[in-house]
Amino acid sequence: SNFLDQHPDGLEDVAERYGNEIRNIANSEDRPAGLRMLGHVMLYRVGIPDEAGFVDALHALERDPELGVLATDQQKLLLQVAPDQEQKRAVRLLLTSRILSVRKEAWSMLEVMETADSDLIVLDLLDESPRCGNAVLFLVKELIDKRQDLLVRMMHSVIYLLEEPEKETHRKDAQKLIESPAFKKAIQGCELNEAEREFLTNRLAHWKHSERYLFPLLELFNDTPLSDIAAAVEEKRQALRPIAETSILDQFGGRILMTKPTLDRLRKEVEELDWDLKTTIPKMIREARELGDLKENAEYHAAKKKQRDASQRLEQMYERVRLATLIEDMSMPEDSVSPGTEVTVKTSTGETQTYWVLGEGDGELAPEVVSYRAPIGAALLGKKVGEQTEEFNDQTMTVTQIRHRLPASAD
Repeated sequence: SNFLDQHPDGLEDVAERYGNEIRNIANSEDRPAGLRMLGHVMLYRVGIPDEAGFVDALHALERDPELGVLATDQQKLLLQVAPDQEQKRAVRLLLTSRILSVRKEAWSMLEVMETADSDLIVLDLLDESPRCGNAVLFLVKELIDKRQDLLVRMMHSVIYLLEEPEKETHRKDAQKLIESPAFKKAIQGCELNEAEREFLTNRLAHWKHSERYLFPLLELFNDTPLSDIAAAVEEKRQALRPIAETSILDQFGGRILMTKPTLDRLRKEVEELDWDLKTTIPKMIREARELGDLKENAEYHAAKKKQRDASQRLEQMYERVRLATLIEDMSMPEDSVSPGTEVTVKTSTGETQTYWVLGEGDGELAPEVVSYRAPIGAALLGKKVGEQTEEFNDQTMTVTQIRHRLPASAD
């Protein structure tokens, strides 16, 4: 691609010498989807596009997104290469890109589509949270103050990013999003029907991972039409959290259990936030102050609020580090469920499920992780093979297998 940019007069020569080889790569089903699409972009660049092959590659890339192999300009070129009947598919794909400028270009195409077509793409991507995290975050930022009718869908898509993100950066961005003025304003006007309120309440009451990501969401609901949901969630979580084995609880005391990878990540976050408080945020305040008239200086007040929020968050993170105890360093029972065990259960409805019981903030390690402090984790603590939990979420669970399991880096 760089060669073609630097030698535009050599396109015909490239097509003649390498066209067949590029075409073979582009149309080979044995090749990765991203590499196939790169081949079709190259064919387009040298003037010998293969529309049918491009469509096949686009469908393959949609099933297994690998946009990372395409540079920014190559990703944007997909909108030009795609035939008219495939434009919607190309726009949807590019909204998932990690590159902001690519998402913006796809968004500009989305805005001129028929409403029914654009809504179909938006709803499809929101429902793909947390897998399509980049698209979800981008769409919610663009639509949160424009589409009150989509607020419930947007809220649930952000909740998935907070609880089960595929990337920790998605969780951080989701946290910033729910703290934004636009999101808070939208929640103020939120009206849910009875079924939606019940679903949201149960969704949050059965939160599987660290409560540090749940509590800011519940706090957001306070002083809004959703304040009763926050109260109901707190009540439900207390009722759902069974009393674990006393001997296990005695070991934990007031400590916060987590694995070493999570503690390392937390310490890094502390360093980054501390740096922001000492450098980036003071600079923002100074620059805003130079604008004058502090009473009506929106930039100044926003920077000061960011400073207060960051200071409070840093204090909370310092406390978490202080209270942290590594699961890897703890002595746990060999024959019962405890933090650091993978447990397979059979539910009273006949389903077989596997949970990896770990600590606070460990949810990033794997989809099956549950916190020992979450209702489902607490229900399993201390249980041995063959033992049954108390009724939980309208069903019981019988433990069928237990094995000790720690993150690979700790083995």
